[in-house]
Amino acid sequence: MTDQTSNPPVDRIKVGNITASIWRNESDNGRWYSIVIERTFKDEATGDYKVSKSYRHGDLPFLGKAAAYAFDRVRELKAADRAETRNAV
Repeated sequence: MTDQTSNPPVDRIKVGNITASIWRNESDNGRWYSIVIERTFKDEATGDYKVSKSYRHGDLPFLGKAAAYAFDRVRELKAADRAETRNAV
């Protein structure tokens, strides 16, 4: 996972035990966004909370909603990027 202290996500969307983290990336080719979707669970043996990129059947509705909300949020961020570019000219 990306180092969250030097490059935190621009947004996090939580639906149930599913979290979609939205990351802004920059390169010579411009700006783009990537999304990491994870499931949080409590390890029964240790009591610690952990994350997984594996999902159970019951997680799928939450995963779908988190992905849809992340899609909408990225569209908003990209629109703001375009407006920023237009205003800079």
